[in-house]
Amino acid sequence: MAEGRIGLKGVFNKFTEVKARVYNELETQKSIDNVFGFISADENTESSILIANISTYLASKKYNVCILDNKVFYPNMYKILGCNAPKKGQGLLPLLQTDKVDYSEQIIKTKYNNLFILSSSPQDLFEEYFDIELEAVSRLIEELKQMFDYVLIDIPNNPAFELCVGSIQNINIGFFVWNEHINCAHNMTKFLDYISSIGCSTAKLTNVILNNLYGLPFDQEIIKELGFKLICQFPHRKEILNLALDGKSYILDSMFMDKKYKYNMEILIKFLTERL
Repeated sequence: MAEGRIGLKGVFNKFTEVKARVYNELETQKSIDNVFGFISADENTESSILIANISTYLASKKYNVCILDNKVFYPNMYKILGCNAPKKGQGLLPLLQTDKVDYSEQIIKTKYNNLFILSSSPQDLFEEYFDIELEAVSRLIEELKQMFDYVLIDIPNNPAFELCVGSIQNINIGFFVWNEHINCAHNMTKFLDYISSIGCSTAKLTNVILNNLYGLPFDQEIIKELGFKLICQFPHRKEILNLALDGKSYILDSMFMDKKYKYNMEILIKFLTERL
């Protein structure tokens, strides 16, 4: 897998050579399902931490993985994985503004082998993202799609924002991350209604992941009743958050792995890798 597509050595060597290969293979690779989006349906779902754990686990299996943190107003993926933040005007923003920027200078290499992050700078001004066009988002995701085995997008729950809509238009499969709060069902339905109203397909956005579960009374039947599909569910564990605060991955760095967490991670990883 890692040898079948563009290796990450190409990303951090001469990117002009990588670009040539990307465009030569663009049409033949287009049908590959390797771009997945995750949207938090409510507060306290800890969806970004979940994405970090999914990504580190995929990377440990020798896949080249890039996390695209499109939460440009509150990026946090670099913190969760123990990286330094991009400087002002670096990272995601210049790649959205022009196609003439070298990706190798904007992508962050994490301490985990095969795992990379593309994030905005927390110092960027909000208004710098207001003029970003949908075409720019599509172009960027298409580039990443060809460079990496997997691209996992942390999508902001702001369906009126181009980075949200553009992400949805270009993912192959999307997941809403719920917790045990009843608002999750309402928030997801409202989100999908809006996306449908602007002409975007919602068929790839009906997957639900339950995360950060405390074991509270929660009727999971509502997921099925609404026509959604429950993929897996992850329990709350204090160590998950503690390790994330230290820039570490629970799935790789925990000394005592929760069996239910590991079991559901295996289900999700199988779901993702069978798409490729």
